[in-house]
Amino acid sequence: MFHICLSSPQTLDHAPVYVQLSPEMRGNPSRRPFRFEAAWLSHDSFKEMLTTSWQKDLTTPEALKALRVKLKKWNNEVFGDVQKRKDSLAKEIKEVQDSLEISQTDAMLEMKPFF
Repeated sequence: MFHICLSSPQTLDHAPVYVQLSPEMRGNPSRRPFRFEAAWLSHDSFKEMLTTSWQKDLTTPEALKALRVKLKKWNNEVFGDVQKRKDSLAKEIKEVQDSLEISQTDAMLEMKPFF
């Protein structure tokens, strides 16, 4: 499907034509599409979760759709909100760096990492 829009010619003897060949966006454009995360492969429980979640009695598209739901839930339970954690850690790092600039102490330099 495509959309054609004609501009008014005003004083010209021709009118520009705008043709939109891509489909119109439907639904919520701010929703992020499902993406496989490479970090999942390095997690100890991923392979077990994958093998126990795959439903052999379904067609491949149906099984993938069901797996997508389980992967999203598993990702949230295991990794949580990564952006929120990243922002929180960046804030903590900035606070430590700011403190070190004001007064550097041996105790601060010997702090153990948070992770």
